[in-house]
Amino acid sequence: MAGLKACIISVLIVWILLGFRVPAHSQAPPSGTRSDSQKIDVTADQLTVGDSGTQIEAKGSVVIKREETTLKAEEVRVNRETQDVEARGNISVDDPEWKVKSAQSMQFNLEKETGEIQRGDLFIEQGHVSIMGQRFQKFGGQTYHVDEGFFTTCLCESGPPSWKFSADQMDLTPEGMGIIRNGYLYIMDVPVFYGKIGDTLKQEYTDTSAWLITSDFEQGLKNVGLRTSRKIKVFNGKLECRFVKYEMYSGSRKRNKTD
Repeated sequence: MAGLKACIISVLIVWILLGFRVPAHSQAPPSGTRSDSQKIDVTADQLTVGDSGTQIEAKGSVVIKREETTLKAEEVRVNRETQDVEARGNISVDDPEWKVKSAQSMQFNLEKETGEIQRGDLFIEQGHVSIMGQRFQKFGGQTYHVDEGFFTTCLCESGPPSWKFSADQMDLTPEGMGIIRNGYLYIMDVPVFYGKIGDTLKQEYTDTSAWLITSDFEQGLKNVGLRTSRKIKVFNGKLECRFVKYEMYSGSRKRNKTD
């Protein structure tokens, strides 16, 4: 049984660490033919095989190493029949070219080449791209979707990145086209769009009134940098918004009232 476990786990780990590159019906090579460069080290508190070898489960401080790639998780499960793989708890993947710095869970199908990462923080060495998101999805082909994500190429040791781009939803098509919904460009954690509105109103529209409607009525309005004189709760369809009024004036408002 120990030999069977080692063989099956080797197949699982090769599939995981090759990132969907192993054909769906590949078999583990005989143990005598595996070279040192293909050596896979697996450690876990508990390792079990069930259902005639089709269900494999590793639990507790799972560490999987192959060459320069290391996968860590609290649990890893695989179904050889459906080719579904699942990892949960304190997930990280370290590789010279890319990293999953952290993730809550990962699920993917090796045959369909589809999968999902929950609450992931990824880094790609080429271009120094950092991507974070509540959910990453890979569909058939090279189509991807990210929910509540942001990315930057700023390598910041501490504090917010000098710039980042965020969006409620991001889609990447096989043609390389990106589609975003409710996207913002941030400079030092301040949305450029809202900051620009405040600066323009103060500099170009003194002694006037302006109204603004937005669904980002917390962080967005805060970064306008102006005090509202009136705020009305409205709905754009089902989307809750704020309709706010700004009164611009020259100099100090306190001084103007005194005058």
